[in-house]
Amino acid sequence: MAKNVQSFKDAVMSSVTNADPQKLKDAVDSIASYCYKDPCSSDKFDETIFSFILELFANEKFLTMEGAYSLLLIFEYDWASLALNQKQRLRTAIERTYCRFTDWMSCFVLTELLGEYYSDEAAFEILFKLKNSPVTGAHRTLLPMGFGQLARNTKDAALKGKSISELTKLAHDSSDEVQKEAREALDKIAAVVSESRN
Repeated sequence: MAKNVQSFKDAVMSSVTNADPQKLKDAVDSIASYCYKDPCSSDKFDETIFSFILELFANEKFLTMEGAYSLLLIFEYDWASLALNQKQRLRTAIERTYCRFTDWMSCFVLTELLGEYYSDEAAFEILFKLKNSPVTGAHRTLLPMGFGQLARNTKDAALKGKSISELTKLAHDSSDEVQKEAREALDKIAAVVSESRN
């Protein structure tokens, strides 16, 4: 996956130290396979790089960096190359640090990973815990998107039903913005159902 692991690590650390989001994006572009959910023809996700990125989840400069999402996107770009163990460790890191990211786009990517890429019971549980915690701002506003993506992507009828139920509750949230996002997510689900019947 990466021809020069050390060069990538150096570029990422430099971008975080200097708060340089463009350099961070360039570093990701240099190693990404862009296979998304399709099987990758390249090697599996490099464990050294994977562990290095997870270590940054404990780095305050990275957590508060505008543009940190550019690095998080590597997990979407190369999702199919991630090993099961790596996906499990990433999910644990997301749950632990979701509320510590200050860049709203980072929260967007993490929510998208849970709803669209994991789309499973464990992802639902994380979203459910976040919904019932005192999270505010973008951290909470993006939760309806996560439940909505999960409902549209899961093959589990029971899980889909639970996700829709949570969206229905969020449509009556105390936050007008959360209400709006929840209703939009429900509308998207209804549109998919209607399209599948035609």
